[in-house]
Amino acid sequence: MNSLSAATVLVDDDLIRKDTPRETEQIRRFIISFFMEDETVRIFEESVPNSGFGSGIFLLRSRLKKKTGQSSVKDTFYEPKDFYVGAKIVANGCAFVLTDADVRFYAFVENHPEIYTDINAEDQKRLAHMLKGKQELTENQKMHLLKDLRDAVCSNYGCLVYPTEAVPDIGIGLSPPDLVIEKLYSGNLPIPQELLKRLVDAFTFDGRTELDEVRAFLLVALGHDRDHGK
Repeated sequence: MNSLSAATVLVDDDLIRKDTPRETEQIRRFIISFFMEDETVRIFEESVPNSGFGSGIFLLRSRLKKKTGQSSVKDTFYEPKDFYVGAKIVANGCAFVLTDADVRFYAFVENHPEIYTDINAEDQKRLAHMLKGKQELTENQKMHLLKDLRDAVCSNYGCLVYPTEAVPDIGIGLSPPDLVIEKLYSGNLPIPQELLKRLVDAFTFDGRTELDEVRAFLLVALGHDRDHGK
């Protein structure tokens, strides 16, 4: 795995720049990437409509020194165990709280319990949903959504297995929902557009859609088994 990425938001902290109002800082969004091969960090600011801030590099890729508040002969730098949902990262005089992560991060946590001794992937996912202010669908709600999708496929295509090669490639990880919907609409799938939008909305949190979940649901609705949909 090359990097760990997380959506972040600036928090009200003594380290926040004093010349910027707190309300203005809170609407900004960033992607923090941690590169495993050399333990470097890069921070990219995303464009948020009507925020007054454009997108661009906030921190060039480099090793990020920790601000410990104590004098030390040896510098200490951020390492993999410092990056998890709920963690605070300080860079360029600003504090960030990690509020979300991509699928590679959760897989990394699952596969490296020796690094993340106090957390697990499932708890991290639940915390991310809480921080994003939207609850994940219950199992019952997921079953209803899947039934509606499958019923639509059977009605418009027949209860056959829809060919995988005809399914639009929406990618992996996280993506803005508008882009996901556009790709799904362009695929001429045997599913009404309002149902496709409902599918995307179900797995969209804080303006980002979880592509792996959407793809898994979509493939099962199109007649593939659950293992294929994962």
